[in-house]
Amino acid sequence: MTCNARLEPKVISQGLVKHYTIEFGGIKTDIEVHLIQASQYGVHDYVAYVIDELPDWVVALPPLDRIVDWFGSGAKLERAVERGLKSIGIKPSRESIDLAVRVFNRWFNYYGALTPPVLLMDDVTDIHINKVNTKYGLGGIYIEHALLGRVQVIIGWEPYELRKGRRVIKTVSFDLNSFVDYLIRRVAQRSRTAVTSYNPVASVVDPEFGVRVSIEAEPVSPGSMSIRVLPRKSWTLPELIRRGMISIEDSARLWLLADHRVPILIIGPMGSGKTSLQNAIAYMLVTRSMALIMDVAELFLPFHQVVKPMLERVAYAHGIRSIDKAELIRQALRSGVDIIVLNEARSGGEFKALAEAITLGHGALTTFHAENIEAARARLRGGLGFEVEELLRLSVIVEVSMSRDVRFNTETGGVYEVVTRRFVRKIHNTEPYMNALIRDYGVDYVNRQLGGFRIAFLTKAVNAGLSHEQLANLLYVFYKQPEAVLKSVDITAEVSEAISEQAKPLPLPDELLSLDSEFEPYKAGNGGR
Repeated sequence: MTCNARLEPKVISQGLVKHYTIEFGGIKTDIEVHLIQASQYGVHDYVAYVIDELPDWVVALPPLDRIVDWFGSGAKLERAVERGLKSIGIKPSRESIDLAVRVFNRWFNYYGALTPPVLLMDDVTDIHINKVNTKYGLGGIYIEHALLGRVQVIIGWEPYELRKGRRVIKTVSFDLNSFVDYLIRRVAQRSRTAVTSYNPVASVVDPEFGVRVSIEAEPVSPGSMSIRVLPRKSWTLPELIRRGMISIEDSARLWLLADHRVPILIIGPMGSGKTSLQNAIAYMLVTRSMALIMDVAELFLPFHQVVKPMLERVAYAHGIRSIDKAELIRQALRSGVDIIVLNEARSGGEFKALAEAITLGHGALTTFHAENIEAARARLRGGLGFEVEELLRLSVIVEVSMSRDVRFNTETGGVYEVVTRRFVRKIHNTEPYMNALIRDYGVDYVNRQLGGFRIAFLTKAVNAGLSHEQLANLLYVFYKQPEAVLKSVDITAEVSEAISEQAKPLPLPDELLSLDSEFEPYKAGNGGR
């Protein structure tokens, strides 16, 4: 029995734009993004072709469900795979069995061929997956690429002919609609959430890949999935300043206010950088204890000393109760954290718990999805309760926004690029809090903290290109001895020794030093006897 086909889609191209190579589970995958001329519209478009570096016989394996059946009936996985290889006329060897096991594991435990190109590829923010040959739309797989915009994804291969001599006994084709059904089953299994005719819609999170998945299945939809790729790293204020999202002066002011536990509410449309700015402000507060309250892991403070990560839980079976973010906020209050960082406030219960935290003296950093402050007020008045109005009155409100443009970049070989600009549009309600700081600490303190220390620190940090760890380390020194950091000509890894020279340990009081003599018997090892 022989095979005659390529394990790759047919590539139609006017030029290669980007190339990615991703290895997952021992399988290498090439993703080639090509420029094409869209036949429907007569303008440029992009297509990403997914090509697994696998021998062509892999697509001729029997349906993997059959290997599952053999495996489930008690056979070892290697034996089940060996049986599958024999069924297509491939002589089992150590190499072929190992390769087939890797393909099976990717299909059985993850998302098959979708895993590397979509869930692990850089620059992807969203994935849209819809069945084809319906009357509702073209269907297919599309990604939103941070640089190129919307890109069609082609996963599959040319029709694969399984032959016996010259006779074609079977043709294997890639069936996108069956693949969509498979993906829905995999998401349901990995998230332990049933997707059935009784419960045909679901919104779940896969924490391993850091994605939020929304599913619509029959009878409400022929089959549709939307995948939101969550932030995979935390942004810092120096990085956002360098990208033009926020000015140094506004950054320093928000940093100072957050440090004094002033509640900050960041509003803006989807994708405008609300969570990025929220995380960047929280990142500067290295001396504060914080609770990160999230429905999905998208806030990160990897070098902070006291951080309580708390994720809400959705009930997925009888006897397992839901734990929402409102309950987690109340739990954080009992733990006595300085600042509550809530990834997005949605329900009236969350706003009520947050307002309670603020009135008890805790700081708060949260985000809210709205086009602008007027839209936020209109949405919040729609039945969320008195606490919402109180929260708006008590909070510093940061409006963020975004714009998109397309440019033809000749420096990258003539590629059309999507240029996304995210920016802080306006900051509301800072004056009462700045006046309160002046009243309580004096105008000299506020001027020194803003112009003398924080603006100077951010100016140096923006130009230094610090890593996350370097920034956190410098912030620890800055909070204890800010002059030691600011006297350095450049804030870089190379000046750490200079900072150490200037940031001498403070002398210990004589009373504390005298305790040494009292503990000498214990140091001698006789336990004081």
